[in-house]
Amino acid sequence: ENSGGGDDAVFRVPAPRAPSGGRAPLPRAAQSPPCLRNPFLGSHEQPDETPAHLRANGASAAALATMSRLRADFVDCGIVGRGGFCKVFKVISRLDGSMYAVKRTERKLQTERERREALKEVQAMAGLGNGSGNGHEHVVRYFGCWMEYDHLYIQLELCETTLSSLFCRWIETGGEAGAA
Repeated sequence: ENSGGGDDAVFRVPAPRAPSGGRAPLPRAAQSPPCLRNPFLGSHEQPDETPAHLRANGASAAALATMSRLRADFVDCGIVGRGGFCKVFKVISRLDGSMYAVKRTERKLQTERERREALKEVQAMAGLGNGSGNGHEHVVRYFGCWMEYDHLYIQLELCETTLSSLFCRWIETGGEAGAA
């Protein structure tokens, strides 16, 4: 069962059960890939793996076979924020074990004009990084984006705090420059 990377190297998805009552087993594409453990994180920071075929709440095999990239590439740790246009999820990459924020548009982007407008944010963030890899210390780092089911998903750096809480801390300290 283990691939030689230590006894905790990979979360394992249970093997599909044998078909019963004439049903075919779930297609291979319906199962989440294993989530690699990040050796640089403590055990309390590792994600609890829930295979996608168990998260689907009774969805059909056909629906599972068209699993979203969000489910296939990330472990969803829940919503960390919501605004008028987007939801933000805290996720852990199944490939590198790092935590990210993934922002998803609330409304479906059905027209070409809506998609172009939504992509302006992505293009601005990509331009701020300017290929240097570091970007600016006061701008959330952009990692990538994709369109899926008429929603825009943006993979971003996961921040430890919010701008609002930093501002409150700054006000409490009398506006001192080093307080934030």
